[in-house]
Amino acid sequence: MNDSSAAISDSPGWIFGQVRRACRNSLIWNGIALLLLALIAWFSSTYYYHFFLGPFPFDDAKLLEAAKNPEDGSLLGYIELKDRQLLPTGWEEISTSNGKAYSVVPYFMTPVGDQFMLVMAKSPQDGKNLIGPLYKTGDRELGVISFLEKRRPDLRGKFLPVQVNGEAAFTVIGWIGLIVCLPIFSLCLFLFTRSSVAMLQIGTHKIVRQLAKYGDPIDVTAAIDHEMRSGKAIPFGKSILAKNWLLRPTAFGVVAVQLADIVWMYHLKQSESFAVFCLRNGQSIAMPLGAAQVDKMLRELSRRLPWALYGYDSEMVALWRKNPEEIVALSDEKKKSI
Repeated sequence: MNDSSAAISDSPGWIFGQVRRACRNSLIWNGIALLLLALIAWFSSTYYYHFFLGPFPFDDAKLLEAAKNPEDGSLLGYIELKDRQLLPTGWEEISTSNGKAYSVVPYFMTPVGDQFMLVMAKSPQDGKNLIGPLYKTGDRELGVISFLEKRRPDLRGKFLPVQVNGEAAFTVIGWIGLIVCLPIFSLCLFLFTRSSVAMLQIGTHKIVRQLAKYGDPIDVTAAIDHEMRSGKAIPFGKSILAKNWLLRPTAFGVVAVQLADIVWMYHLKQSESFAVFCLRNGQSIAMPLGAAQVDKMLRELSRRLPWALYGYDSEMVALWRKNPEEIVALSDEKKKSI
């Protein structure tokens, strides 16, 4: 196959052009995907730093330091607090679905020096080992603070502008992100690398490898290139009908059908029109085209392939799905009679 790769690479014909086009499309789209994933990783870098290395042990001094500059509400840390006294505030966050509560998380406050900090936890016992994200108090928490200050004027101005959410599913989001993004990243990197190699070694591309089932890829490629240069290939939309081949370029490859393999063809009308070709190996291929183009192509093919069955039939469709060998046999019988 190495010799084939070199020979095809030196033959800038139609197949060569399709491989370069498919490689270029793959590089562009996978490159965009890799760039987007890199941006996601960059924007998530703070989170994943704490995800992998946290939780970090905190004390009053570190909490007071973080409270000096709580920024814009972004994550300040994934922290662990030991032996904290959690005092009830009388405020609960209630989540409902169809009018029924499915989650109740109370707010507590814990002393930090001569000040206090809001904490979300299930019970005061969680203060023995409190783990959660530390971030700036939001509008909801400001409402809790306002509620407390009205009930206890002595607390006015004593709340830190940060809070800890001991009930946040902090690491769950991280694992979901890794499970989703890592396979996508690996696939895109693999496709990007493979397309880069194929740009230099055309014979390694899947277009050429798929043609190898018809014979030596050098000979098959040369035959297709010769037919495309003959000036007798007929375009039908994006599909091209050559002397011995039906070809349809796709975004990342080429659908290539050897006409001798077609045993049945018909016009399938759904939301759009398709020319459907059933092949000797049991495979079927649908090419989308305009209705008029489908009929025109099938008429031309039925003239060239008089042994191929022609026309849609629901019973034959069912038979093809169940036992395609019978359709192949019908085509062979028709060919013998011709």
